[in-house]
Order: sequence, then C-alpha cells, then structure tokens
Amino acid sequence: MEIWRLGHPEAGLLEVERGYDAEFAERGEWPKEPKEFTPVLGDAPFIRRIQLWRKNPAPRMQIVVNGEVRSRHDKPRGGRYSLQKKLESDLSFSENSAPPTKPYVDIQATPFGEIQDVYYRDGEEAVAFDPPAGSLGEKRRKAMEESPFKRVLYPLLGGLGKSGWAIAMIVLAPIISRILSRLLPDVDFPEIYLPLPNLPNLPEPPQITLPAPQFAVHFEAPEWVVFLMDYSRVWMPIVIAIAFGVMAVRNAKKSEAKKKEWQNHEDSRRD
Repeated sequence: MEIWRLGHPEAGLLEVERGYDAEFAERGEWPKEPKEFTPVLGDAPFIRRIQLWRKNPAPRMQIVVNGEVRSRHDKPRGGRYSLQKKLESDLSFSENSAPPTKPYVDIQATPFGEIQDVYYRDGEEAVAFDPPAGSLGEKRRKAMEESPFKRVLYPLLGGLGKSGWAIAMIVLAPIISRILSRLLPDVDFPEIYLPLPNLPNLPEPPQITLPAPQFAVHFEAPEWVVFLMDYSRVWMPIVIAIAFGVMAVRNAKKSEAKKKEWQNHEDSRRD
C-alpha cells in the first residue's frame, strides 16, 4: 500500500492511501471483497505497469486525517478532495470537488490510477505531501529534484496530459471524418416542400439615408498573426500546458518555502 503523508502544524497528520481491496480489508472494515493482486513496483517499466494494470483489480484510495477516515474512493483520480468527513456505504465514484475556499487535497494521478503528486491547499498555501518509499511518485519527485530540466519537463507533460483531449481531437478529427466519409454510403434524402400561406403585400417603409463620414483605413495583419489565428486550435493546448507547467513549478517552490518555515518555527520552539 502507498501512503502519502503530510504533517501539518494546524490540520494535523494528513494521509492519502492508495491500495487494493485486499490491503484495505486487512486493516479493518472495507465495503469491497478482497481480490488477489500483484504489487506494482515504482521502478517497473511502462510496459510492465500496463500489463499489471490489465491483470490487477482496480486500485482504491482513501483520505485519512489524524487517523480518522474521511472519504473512500473507487479509484485514484486527479482532482480536488475535501478534508471533511464524507463516508458512504459504498466507495465514492468521483472526487469530492472541494470548494477552493476551504482546505483540500489536490491529487495528480495517471489514467491508470497511479498517484503522481499530492498537495495540501488552503488559499495561497500549497504544500506537497511526502511520497511513499519505492513508489512511482518518489521516483518522479527525486528526478525533479536532481534535474532542473525535468523539474520543468514533468509538469509541462502533465499540462499536456490535461489538454491532451484537445490535441487528440485536432489530430484525429480530420482522420476520423475522412474514414467515416469513405465507409458511410451517400444517402439522397427526398426534398420536402411545405405549403406556405399567402400573405398580403405590405408597403415598403421609406428609405432614409443619413450622411456619414468616410474613413479610408487599410490594415494588413502580419503573417505571424494570420498564422496564429488560422492554427489557434494547435497552439492553444500547448499554451495551456505551459501554464500548467509554470503553476506546478511555482507550487513546488511554495511548498519548499513553507516546509522550511515550519521547520524553522519548530527549531525556534525547541530552542
């Protein structure tokens, strides 16, 4: 089981647990029947992770605050999760969609249910959870800490993933339309004529022409502006991805600064 942890000086010990039904059932009451699974190591190759994703049952997730379970979810999904207690008889099938005005947990996850990063957010405050040892999240965090290039690249790829649907539609939509146009037969629908009522001819209103000044303005947009306007569907997702990447880098810096502030405060209390 993977457990992401953050010791917050005010909120307490926050934990995001990711595991399988069998792992959760061993620790106490769980609404799902345990099933056999094969553990997925954090350094496993991508192909191996895909194979185990197809073989294993769905991973689950629950959020714990100071040892108390607040919510349980059928799958780790990216999104905002409230820290308020919201336990149901069965697992929740969506994130809590916590309001941004309240403290919440911001989770980044892959489509395969792998947690990449977890942040505690409260207003402008953004603090990263500590990833579990040996997990994919720890591997990703270490790579970002050791390489300034990956520190920017990984969030950028995450942003591309969030806007990937737009890029996929731009690339695939013309191809799919051509394939469908060849496969689907041409159907000639009969023309339908509906009877129209005969309305009386109304007199035309008088035409009033008012003098207006004439301005001869000639403006020709630069070629690069014309190019951007013609291909906005291509570059807009990339701009969105860059924005996500920049925000992720800023959040990482905020998290480091906040943790140092907590540590300095704790050291001053001990002195």
